[in-house]
Amino acid sequence: MSQNHIINPSISGDPIERAKEAFRAVQQYQQDWKDHGVDRVHLYFDDVEGNWLDEFDSVALETDCTKSALSLSLPVIFEGVEKLGIPRRFLKKFVFPRWWNSRLEKDDQSLLKLIDLISECLLLDINFSSKNNFLVAFQPIPNPKFKLQTKQNNSNLFSHLAMALANMISLRVRNRYEPIALDANKLREYILQKKSFIDLDAILNFCWEHGIPVVHFEKKPNSNCSKFDGMVAVCADRPVIVIGSSYKSPARLAFIIAHELGHIACNHVKEGILVDTSFEKQESDIEEEEANKFAKELLFGESPFSWSKKLEFKQLLSESRRLSIDYRVEVGSVILSYGWQTKDWKIAMSVLKKLEPNSNAPATINAYFKKYIDLNNLDQDTQDYLNRLDILMV
Repeated sequence: MSQNHIINPSISGDPIERAKEAFRAVQQYQQDWKDHGVDRVHLYFDDVEGNWLDEFDSVALETDCTKSALSLSLPVIFEGVEKLGIPRRFLKKFVFPRWWNSRLEKDDQSLLKLIDLISECLLLDINFSSKNNFLVAFQPIPNPKFKLQTKQNNSNLFSHLAMALANMISLRVRNRYEPIALDANKLREYILQKKSFIDLDAILNFCWEHGIPVVHFEKKPNSNCSKFDGMVAVCADRPVIVIGSSYKSPARLAFIIAHELGHIACNHVKEGILVDTSFEKQESDIEEEEANKFAKELLFGESPFSWSKKLEFKQLLSESRRLSIDYRVEVGSVILSYGWQTKDWKIAMSVLKKLEPNSNAPATINAYFKKYIDLNNLDQDTQDYLNRLDILMV
C-alpha cells in the first residue's frame, strides 16, 4: 500500500497543537498545488504507480474535516467561554490582543492564535475536534483549598483566573525560589537588618528577592463572581502570592501577605492553590491558626503590648506612634492590632486613614512586579494583558 505524507499523526497531546499541525499541512498542500500542479502527488505518495488515487478521497476528506473544524466563528468561542461565567465584554476588554480586528474573524491562523491567548489568560482547556462539538472547560487545579468561607459565595471562577495569572508569571521571575524558614522571628530579625520595622515594602522586597512573586489582581469577570483576599498558588515548584483584597491600606495588605507567607513557610500548599476568601468573618482551622501566628510574629515579634480598653482618636494616635518606636513595629500594624483586640474599628480606621493618607497598596504591590519581572520573557500580548489588569502598569 502507498504511504501518504499529507497528514502525519501528531505526537502532541495538546488538541490545539494538533489542530495547528493539521491546518499547516492543509496550507502546505494547497501551496504545493500552486507550485507543482498535478506533479505534487510525488511529494506525498511513495508509490505514484500504486493505489494512491484510491486512497486520496479518504485523505482529502480527512483534510476537509480538519479545516472545517478550524473554521470556527467568534460567536462560537464566545458561547463556550460564556458558559463558564466569563462574558464576552471581559474577553474584549482585557484578553483580546491589540492586533485583533473584525477582518481576522475568518482567518483561521489568527483565530488559533487568539484561542491560544484566551486559553493561557483564563486557564482553559479548549477542544475543537469538530465545529459542532466545541468544548471549553477550566483546566483542573490539583488539591484546591478554600479557607475562611463564612457566608461567602464560591470564589472558584476568580481563583481560576488568578491561577492562570500565577502560571503566566511564575516562569518569568528573575530570582530563583528560596524556601523560607518556619521560624517567623528569625525571618523578622533578618528583615530588620535592613529596615526599621516590617512594613509592606519590607515584605515585598523579601518575597521578590527570594523568588516569591506577589501580585495584586481584582478584575472580576462578572458582578456575581466572588473575590478572595489572598491566595497561594504553586506553579512549577514556585509559590506565587495573589492578593485580591480591594483595601488601599498598606498595613492591611501587609498582614494578608504575611499570612500567605505563613502558609508557604508551614508547607500548607504543596501543589495547586490555597485560597483565603475573607479575613472579615473567619472560620478558623489549624492551618489558619498557624498562618496567623506566623504573620503576627513576623509583624510584631515578641512585642508584649495589648489593648485592654478603648481609646479616643488622639490617644490611639499618640500611643500607636510610641509603641511603633519602642518595639519596632510599623505604626499601621499597631493600629490594626488595636482594632482586632478591641473591635473598635471605627476609631482604628480613622487613625489609620490619618496615618496612611492617599495610600494605594495595590499599586505599590504591582510596582514591585514591574521591578522584578523579566520583561524580556513577556511577549507583547502578555504584556498588554497584564497592563490592562493594572499589574504591569507600563
